[in-house]
Amino acid sequence: MKSILKGALCFFLVGAGAAQAFAQQPSTAAWDSVGRILGTAPTSAAGYIRYNLPRRDLTVRIGDVMVSPALALGAWAGFSGEPNDATMMGDLVLTAAELGPVLAELGRQRIGVTAIHNHIVGEQPEIIYVHIFGQGAALDLATRLDRALTKTGTPRPVASAPPVPLTIDTAVVFAALGRRGT
Repeated sequence: MKSILKGALCFFLVGAGAAQAFAQQPSTAAWDSVGRILGTAPTSAAGYIRYNLPRRDLTVRIGDVMVSPALALGAWAGFSGEPNDATMMGDLVLTAAELGPVLAELGRQRIGVTAIHNHIVGEQPEIIYVHIFGQGAALDLATRLDRALTKTGTPRPVASAPPVPLTIDTAVVFAALGRRGT
């Protein structure tokens, strides 16, 4: 009798492990499919899946200073939940010319707009940030968001960013401060 119970327990544990592994595969495949629709690879942490859509197509300046895309031009969409029942939030980085067409398309696609504002001031060209929200099947949300993204110049597929050396022109810093450092 003990050997039957041990065998049954072993069968149950192996079966449960296999079922869990099988259940996780479609989820990963679904999130990869969302990435293919959006043209960018997923990154995940603690059950949250994020798709980065940097605006490397824009050359933005504040006076004589160029704004790095990594600093302030990072559009993104993030998903939580399960692929068949997900919540999507994100931040679109738009030019003033893109704002109207994108807002109209977001409305047609039933993607909510939760905020429209600026992150930086005095930049050229003017950059506007639109926060978005949606709920539903992840693939459907991604398809609808993709339709809105086609109204922008957001480069896709997203290529990995080339490494950018960090350089600080100390003469400019000292001049701005009116003092020299050591």
